[in-house]
Amino acid sequence: QADTTQTAFHLALRRYVIREGQITYIDSSAGLYVRLVGLQHTGRGDFSQDRVGLATETEISQLFLRMDETSYLSGQRFEADLELDLNLPVQEYRIQKGRFKLNDLLLEINGMVSLPDTQTTVLDMQFAAPQASLRSLLSLVPAVYKKGYEDLTTEGTLSLSGYVQGELRDTHLPAFGLKL
Repeated sequence: QADTTQTAFHLALRRYVIREGQITYIDSSAGLYVRLVGLQHTGRGDFSQDRVGLATETEISQLFLRMDETSYLSGQRFEADLELDLNLPVQEYRIQKGRFKLNDLLLEINGMVSLPDTQTTVLDMQFAAPQASLRSLLSLVPAVYKKGYEDLTTEGTLSLSGYVQGELRDTHLPAFGLKL
């Protein structure tokens, strides 16, 4: 006779790795194109519970993002180190510790994203650039827009912080603030 005893699902990953990955995502209906080149990613987490602690490290050699005919990223470097608390039954995802670096600009991020229903995303996020400089901010400008500014020199630091808070659905956008 077959054993029909129920057992709990258990998946604890000591470590998972993606090396030299390449990902291309195209959504023609939204006019969206995303391409990741040179993806290096590692993570670890215990997926055996309803609440999951997940730690990841990611590096992307070249990141491309185009919406409609506008290129927002054209080969910039990207790094991310995240410590996440995922509450899967209620679809609430907290960034306990987040560090993102795009080219030379480092952002620290923490907060929460939840999905209370299929149409709504609730955001409560804060971010800051603790070591920002004018040079790191200008490192985000794609080369095509720098024509004529190749010899530009920059000096100085800046303070950058902000938040995104509220619901995102249909035509409703969350509140946001940026302090520069």
